Amino acid sequence: MQQLIQDWRGLYESMLDGLANPAQLHALMTHLPIAAALMGLLVVLLLVVTRGRSWGARAAAALIYLVGVVSALVTAETGERAHDFSREAGAVLSPAAISMLHRHEEMAEKLWIFMAVTAVLVVLTALPRAWMRWGATALALVAALACVGWVGAIGHYGGTMVYEQGVGVPVAESNLPADAMQRRRAALKIPANESPPTPQSTPKPDETSNGDFFGVPVP
Repeated sequence: MQQLIQDWRGLYESMLDGLANPAQLHALMTHLPIAAALMGLLVVLLLVVTRGRSWGARAAAALIYLVGVVSALVTAETGERAHDFSREAGAVLSPAAISMLHRHEEMAEKLWIFMAVTAVLVVLTALPRAWMRWGATALALVAALACVGWVGAIGHYGGTMVYEQGVGVPVAESNLPADAMQRRRAALKIPANESPPTPQSTPKPDETSNGDFFGVPVP
């Protein structure tokens, strides 16, 4: 029990440390607009099924997209901070990564507009005339689909930058110029006479331990 408490305490402290890291905070915040776009689409589909007459679906969709507007703005801001932090840390990006980063940023900065337009169209489904209500409902569905597509493209660029281009991935100081190494240490608050933290390798099963790996028998 004591070990479990220590593990949870370590996890909690690690999460708090992550919030102080602009890159990790941005990675965390990106989930909010994604969730808003997907949940909003589901509720708009419910609004379509009810022919725009469901007050509950209308209110829920409007609220979700308003949350999406705020989360999109906040996420874009954390992305700018993450970019600045990366440059201060001495990150060196390839031309392909720089191009992809610009696309990612430009699209992310416009996401709140998609969310806001969808929210307005959802509210317009309350119009009394049937043809106006139906028109607003159809346009709201199109806008909701556009939000999902736009978020998907932003996520694609972001994921490709990290997992293919290595943007935001720590690099060995031996590969950095002296001035870049100094900027990296200053950004990470590493004293000049202290070695930087190195990632720990994943332990491998020991042949003398009956093949147990994280408590799971290895065949």
